[in-house]
Amino acid sequence: MQRMLHHTPRAAAAQRDLRRVLLLTGAATILALGMMATAQAQTQAQTSQTPPTLAPAQQPGSAEPEVVGRLRTVEQALHQTQSEVSGGQQPNFPQARSTVEAGLRTIREVPQQVQGQQDWRDARQKLEQVQQSLQGERPDQQQVASALGDAAKAVGALATRMGSGAEAGGGPARSGSGAGR
Repeated sequence: MQRMLHHTPRAAAAQRDLRRVLLLTGAATILALGMMATAQAQTQAQTSQTPPTLAPAQQPGSAEPEVVGRLRTVEQALHQTQSEVSGGQQPNFPQARSTVEAGLRTIREVPQQVQGQQDWRDARQKLEQVQQSLQGERPDQQQVASALGDAAKAVGALATRMGSGAEAGGGPARSGSGAGR
């Protein structure tokens, strides 16, 4: 019996270590995919018909492909974090917090003309709700998982709307057009 007591904490520690490694590997993969999407978007922006004298921020809609790629990365990271929070015995709330903070930073980088639209407001609101549910030492695991899922859906809807608007005419989709829903 004594031997089993010594083995159990080691097994639990090994499982925690394995979860951390998997979480970090997943996060690194998601970041790498995001960086690849960003690099691809930058390459496409450089080969477009944009005059070389204009900076990307000065050209209307030119930041959209890059931001859409990063929004997709945030959406994937939120889904990944949701599955880890909902399925883990000891969820990694610090990782969830950093994922949400990255999402909020990305939302703030969306072009100004999109920031007033309903999809953008919904995504920002859902991310802020997750941030609030993650406050404190012991957040409610189910509440956080649910909020992460809602935020992922909202960010995905925003990315879809922006992506369809960029393809349709180079500008953001209008919030009243009904596209993407």
